[in-house]
This record gives sequence, structure tokens and C-alpha cells, in this order.
Amino acid sequence: MSISLPGWWRTPMQAHQLQFFAHYMLFLSCVLVLALSWFHWVYHIHLPDRMYLLWLPLQLIGTFLLYLILPRFKSLSQGQVLALFVFSLMVLSGYLYDSGGAINPLIHILIAPIAIGLVIFSRQPAFILILLTTAIYFLLNRFYVPIMSMKIPSLNAFFDWHLSGSAAVFLGISVLVMMIVFPLRQKLDAQQQDLLKNQKQALQHEYLLALATFAASSAHRLGTPLNTLSLIESSLRQTCSSSQAQQDLDIMADQLNVCQKALSNIRRKADQSARPGRFSCALSDFIAEVKEEFTLLHPMQELPITLPDTPITLHIDNSLSLAVLNLLENAARYSPDYVALRCESNDDGLVFQVIDHGQGLRDTELSQLGKRPLTQSDGEGIGLYLTQMIVERYQGELHFERAENETRAEIRLPKSIMEAPIHE
Repeated sequence: MSISLPGWWRTPMQAHQLQFFAHYMLFLSCVLVLALSWFHWVYHIHLPDRMYLLWLPLQLIGTFLLYLILPRFKSLSQGQVLALFVFSLMVLSGYLYDSGGAINPLIHILIAPIAIGLVIFSRQPAFILILLTTAIYFLLNRFYVPIMSMKIPSLNAFFDWHLSGSAAVFLGISVLVMMIVFPLRQKLDAQQQDLLKNQKQALQHEYLLALATFAASSAHRLGTPLNTLSLIESSLRQTCSSSQAQQDLDIMADQLNVCQKALSNIRRKADQSARPGRFSCALSDFIAEVKEEFTLLHPMQELPITLPDTPITLHIDNSLSLAVLNLLENAARYSPDYVALRCESNDDGLVFQVIDHGQGLRDTELSQLGKRPLTQSDGEGIGLYLTQMIVERYQGELHFERAENETRAEIRLPKSIMEAPIHE
């Protein structure tokens, strides 16, 4: 007949929970050793031989075995750790029984297993541990080896031992609580930072989706007037016969064609943004797509490109091309004669550099770019803010530098975008 264990018994303990328990066992071993030495050498109290031959060796052996098995068995269940806890409590109970029971100031050390249990266990094993510890405390109030039956030099020595022991136990428990609370506080702070980071990323993602929806809606509304202008251009071409009029209509047709391509690209990008997800592509293909979009908007402008000699595969989503294109657009606005794009790989990751020969900005203006959306007539507002948000989603950084004859914008991305994603 097999015994059915409760579900919490098999629940694995986390690494930091096992570390707390190991710290408790080490702490308890040190306390018992110091207390015995204190009794014997300071107050000359002769305790039963079981203190030296049974209880203390059992505690030291248990602590030694725990530190021995933890590296080999990195995951212990709650039931296994509870069994070790019960073993430690039994040893501590025998130690206290032979040294005065509740009269021994060390009785207050029973608070320590309750505190540790509440930290590392779920509700059921923690409740069992509390009941067991409470029962041991009340039993030690009734059953114990009287301290006065031992060889105590004087009554003053007994009171001094009790008062000093209470102070020592208080300090010891304070140290143990500090060892518990500080790591928990650090873990809580780290979780809080992760939560804030995830909230920020969620808000940024919603913002990008809203912009994608707005762009798709705007493209749909602009499609009708552009089609109307195309019909008017075709009608005018049939009625106007002069060469000058035909040349003007050719220019108009070219511009309408540029607008139509731009709208098609906006619809495609908006549809892709509504379906987020990373994909793999070669860096050269990614740059070729960015250059094609840039040339579509600036057909008369050259874009020198420098790529790494080693082929690189990127694992990105569609937002990265928007980030790079926004920087190119901003550079082309202020430097129509020269805009260049460089890509470099290093030990930290990948760097996109957009270089222009514009007039440049003041240091105070450079420090504000991308920090928040600006409403300026000459630009440098929402586009750079979107770029900053996209770069942050990749755990990257956006930097602006100004030299004597050029302004440089850099997107620094981690190596993770060049590594294969892990499929769950």
C-alpha cells in the first residue's frame, strides 16, 4: 500500500530559499558551539555529557551534510527541507532540555526557525513548522533538566548568565534577521525594477501600435485624393498639347508615383507593426531595404553605406528599420548634400551610425533629442522619440555626437540581436 504525499511535499525549493536554510543551519551550529563554550569556560557550569557527545555533534554533522549535498542536489523539495528542519528542531530541543529548558535564554532562538520557515515554505509546511516549534516551546516549559541541579558557582553567576545570554540571543537573532531581510529587500527591489521596465515597454508597445493604426488610417484617407489627382493628371495630359505642359505633367506624375509608393509602404509597415514578432534576416538585406525606403523619399540624394566584412544575421522585428530610417530622415533634412550610414560590429554588439554635414546642434539640444516628443516646426520631435523607444525595446542605447563639421547619431544594440532566439 503506497502512501500518497501532499502536493506541496514534492514542490521544488528555489536556490535562494535553500541558501536561507543553509545560513540558518550554520547560524544555529555557531550559536550552540558558542553557548557551550560560554557555559563551560566563562561560568563554569557543568552540563550533561549528552550536550557534548550527542546534541552538538548531531547539529554539526547535519550542517556539514547539508553543505555537502547542496552542490550535488541543486533542487530539494519542500518535504525534504521540512524533514531537515524537523531534525534540526529535535536536536535543538534536546540541547535546550539538557540546559534548563525555558530558563535557558537560548529558548528564544526558537523564533529563528519560525522566521525562516515563513520565508522559504508555502502555507502548509510553514504552518506545520509553527505548530511544532510552539509545541516544543511549551513542552520545554514543563520538562527540562533544572539548571540549579548543575554545578553553578553562585546565584549571581546564574543571574549574570541569564541576562548576558538574553542579550546575546537578541543580537544573534538580529543578525539572522538581517541576513534574511537584506537579500529579500534586494530581490524585491530587482523585481520592482523589472516590473517598471515591463510596464514601460508595454506602454511603448501600445504607443507604437497606436501610431501604426493612425498611419494606416491616414494612408487610407490619402489614397482617395491621390487617385483623384492621378485621374486629373491623365485628363490634363490628353487636353494639353504644349511641350511645357507635358513636362510639368511628367513631373506631377513622378511626384504622384512617389506618393503612391510611400503610401503603399506605410500600409505595409502598419500591417507588420500590428503583427509583432521577431524574424531573421541578413544585415545586408536589412540595409538594402532601409536604403530603398530612403531613396524613395529622397530620390536625388546619395547614401554611402559601409558594412562589416563578416556576414551578420539579425533577429529583429519591423520596428528597427523605422528607427534607422528616422535618423536618416532627420539627417537628410539638415544635410541635403551628404548623409552616410555605417554599420560596425564589436564585442558589445552592433552599431548603426548616421553621419551628416549639417550645421549641428548645441550640446544642450543634443542631450534632449529622443528624450521626449517635441513640437517644433523644423522637426526633431516625434521621429527621434520613436527611435529612442524602439532602441530601448532592444535594450540598446541612442547617442548623438557633434564634431566640427559633422553630426553623428548612433544606435548601439546588444549582441542578443545577432544571436539565435530560444524557442520555448
